[in-house]
Amino acid sequence: MALSYPSDCDTPRKRTEYCYRTQELLRLIYNGMRRWCRDGLAQNQWDRFPQKIKNRYPYKPQLTKDELLDFNNNVFEPISDKISNQIGVQRQLLFESTEWEINVEDI
Repeated sequence: MALSYPSDCDTPRKRTEYCYRTQELLRLIYNGMRRWCRDGLAQNQWDRFPQKIKNRYPYKPQLTKDELLDFNNNVFEPISDKISNQIGVQRQLLFESTEWEINVEDI
């Protein structure tokens, strides 16, 4: 499944920025899930997770290691792979860009 971009995210530059921001937000969720498993989590911290995560992992004081493994294998990794793939695609488009007239001798 391809990554969905907002309608105004229509250039390789914007899409690359979007991918990097998405990757950072996913990393923060991953860190929160690990913290939940390691140290436990208060209800108000759990409330900050995206709704899809809350639906899949209902609140309880501590996440189990099996639930964290499920999150890693079935949520984090597939999304992370999708983002990484799109970063590669968009970077390649940037490398192939002919928008700028560049004379290498002038550099």
